[in-house]
Parts: sequence; C-alpha cells; structure tokens
Amino acid sequence: MRIMKTLLTVIIISLLSACTSVYDVTSSPVLETEIGEKILSVDAFICKLDKRSSFAKGLPKYRIIKNYGFDKCPLGEHITSLEKGTIIQINSASHRSHWGLFHSDHWYLIGSVQLNGKNYDFYNYLGLTTNGLPPEKTQIELLW
Repeated sequence: MRIMKTLLTVIIISLLSACTSVYDVTSSPVLETEIGEKILSVDAFICKLDKRSSFAKGLPKYRIIKNYGFDKCPLGEHITSLEKGTIIQINSASHRSHWGLFHSDHWYLIGSVQLNGKNYDFYNYLGLTTNGLPPEKTQIELLW
C-alpha cells in the first residue's frame, strides 16, 4: 500500500510540475523573413509587464504592443511610445515549448529600438500553438 501511495504521489507531482524548453528558431524558414531591420506600420508602445509567466523568463523585460489609440500602455508600466515609421531591429526568434499538465508552444520575436540615444530591448509575442509549428502568417498581426 505504501508503494502505491508513493507511486501515486510521484505521478501527481509529475503532472502538476512543468518545464519549459527554449529553442532559437531564428533560421526557421517561416520566421527568418522577419529578422532584420523593420519599419513600424502602426503606432506602438514599449511596456514593462510585471507578472510574466514562466515560459517568458529569459526574454527582454520589455514587450512591444500595438497602440489602439491609448495615451500610454494599457498593460503594465509605460516605457515609451513608438510612432508609425520608426525603424526597429528584429534580432532573433524564440520558441518556448511548455510541458506540464498540458503542452503549449509560445513564439516570440526579439528585437531592439534606439530612441534619443537609449536602446530598448523588447519581445513581440507571436502567439500560442499546440502542434510545435509557428503560428501561420494569417494568424499573426505584425506591427511592421
């Protein structure tokens, strides 16, 4: 009986604990066209999000998001505003495969922008999939 309890405890802990694998997918055929210098086609914000999930650890502390007409970031702390036409640099792409009770794949582009002599590193969240493949271009709303 004691062995059964121990085995059940190990199984429950295994199901409830999670791990995240991080892959550099910069040279992926689907994402390699997004790497390099880009010109914003919309107004955007650089925001600092306080509470980030475990699969976002290791990413830059700032996130770039589209401005839907707000004066400042609707999420987290407002860092700076970016106007349409601003040149940004996309440096790499990241795939984070999160295993736990469920499996999910999170996709990011990592870049930077220089404003008034200051450099801001950021990430752009592309989306979530469950099949190990990046989101299709039709599902991604890029800011450039």
